Amino acid sequence: RKVHQDMTRPLSCYWICSHEVSAGIMGIRAALNRGCRCIRMVCETSSGWPQLAGTKDRLEDALRIIKNDGFSRSVYPVVVIVQNVDDAALAQLVEMLGSSALKLQSSGVLPSPDAAREKILVASQSST
Repeated sequence: RKVHQDMTRPLSCYWICSHEVSAGIMGIRAALNRGCRCIRMVCETSSGWPQLAGTKDRLEDALRIIKNDGFSRSVYPVVVIVQNVDDAALAQLVEMLGSSALKLQSSGVLPSPDAAREKILVASQSST
């Protein structure tokens, strides 16, 4: 598929199709298949490992789906916003993504979609 826009500006300069997960892993897969590039997941930790709120799906499994299926329709980055996950669990999840994880510059400037092809940016958000 040919892209007709300049994809060399920082990610913050673009409109990004987003989806809030309410249907668990299957909802994530469906959103990615529709071309969604930003997924927000609200989590709860009742069994020791974060799960998607309202489901029994583990956050780890959700990120695995994003890693495996996130670039089937587009090579451009996927932004994942995770709510209610502590820093230690988030660090483990980013480590699990390996080379797919997008490492931000210390300046906080977001890379361009071209520079972040096939990368996953994981950000956390507190519930407060």
